[in-house]
Amino acid sequence: MASCHVRSVSLPSQASHPLAFSIIQQQLNKLKANPGPGGFIGHNIITLESLSHCIDDLLLTQLSEHHISPEPTTRFAVENLLDASIKLLDMCSLVRDVLSRMKQSMQDLESSLRRRRSDSCLSSQVDSFLVCRKGNMKIMEKRRGTMSSEKGSNMAGDLVSLLWEVEEICVAEFKTLLCFVSAPRKQHSSMVSKLMHSKKGVERGEISETVVEKIDAEMYAIKSSKLANAEQIHGLFRGLKGFGSRLEEAEVGLEGLFRRLLRIRVLLLNILSN
Repeated sequence: MASCHVRSVSLPSQASHPLAFSIIQQQLNKLKANPGPGGFIGHNIITLESLSHCIDDLLLTQLSEHHISPEPTTRFAVENLLDASIKLLDMCSLVRDVLSRMKQSMQDLESSLRRRRSDSCLSSQVDSFLVCRKGNMKIMEKRRGTMSSEKGSNMAGDLVSLLWEVEEICVAEFKTLLCFVSAPRKQHSSMVSKLMHSKKGVERGEISETVVEKIDAEMYAIKSSKLANAEQIHGLFRGLKGFGSRLEEAEVGLEGLFRRLLRIRVLLLNILSN
């Protein structure tokens, strides 16, 4: 019986797949350059999902064309990526859960605004919404030590380097989303500064919060008034609708990104198992 010959080949490189790498690098550069204002938070996550799709296709193509047996340096780098991917998937799942709870709390508040049963009921629902936001801040504080990007090697090839860049940007965007849905800015500015290490990261968090800060202003205006007027109710309701559209976009993007990150992990495991 003829033995199966397993070729030792490298992972996809810029030289072997120039067009695919060009598209991936363009998307990475766009994410790095974009400071991420509030309206673009969900868009950044969707861009990451699209970028991960390109990497997925690249790995799948390589697996279908070769029996891959990575060189020792590449194998070690892929193993490190796999370790980091577990944490990345965990972070993605955490942020999805936070957004889901936030959306439910927001929908309850919107329902109270529509019914407008009594000012005491509305004030109670506003308090519940703020408690949810403060709970998100506690999650940030509890997970602060684990929400950091790993340092990958630049010596293991083009694709591995790109994957480390994707990991770093994913972590930054997850932090931004948590900052976006956390307690009012005055209460967690120090926590944000600890989480957002880079200047661009801080800009992402700062600009993203402007949408939420408007909601905060409306809520505190209602809480400080003995009787909420129609203008205050309308202002808060309008702010919540805008906030909800951003949450919805980010939530959909996170679901797609989670699936893509999981698939990339499976493909990398398949590469190591050859």
